[in-house]
Amino acid sequence: MNLSEQFEEAVAATAAKGMAPWSVEAEAGDVNVQAELSAVERLACAMTKFEVRNRRWANASWDQVRTISERLAQRLTYLREPVRPIEADGEARVVQMRSNPPRKTDDATSYYELQVRGGGVISLCRFEKLPGEPRRAIPIEITREVLRQLVDDVAAA
Repeated sequence: MNLSEQFEEAVAATAAKGMAPWSVEAEAGDVNVQAELSAVERLACAMTKFEVRNRRWANASWDQVRTISERLAQRLTYLREPVRPIEADGEARVVQMRSNPPRKTDDATSYYELQVRGGGVISLCRFEKLPGEPRRAIPIEITREVLRQLVDDVAAA
């Protein structure tokens, strides 16, 4: 069973346990996926946290971190908005990526924020910014099929 299948199995088993939020985790080889879910339905779910740890690149060089972020920008085209690098810190070996362009409505701006860290960690979250207020984290609403694809793509990056 591959990592995304293990993760989907964990989502299904955890959601059957009762009240949210749920912590879900799956591991295959050097790759570990963790998520915090606030809702799970038959076809979709809502995540407040998504993180992939890969021990193979725990000591990744700055060039490797940049390459990983470029691969993610190319692969994650199916999210609500495409993500692109917006800030890079070679000394800390971190690339921060955001939705480009963000989703804008009359009332708010929302966007994904993805970080690729040289310690072997990729994290994804979603934020919303209302006029005159600080940004706040909001759940990522995603179909379970797209979530499986996200697990595969982030793990393979």
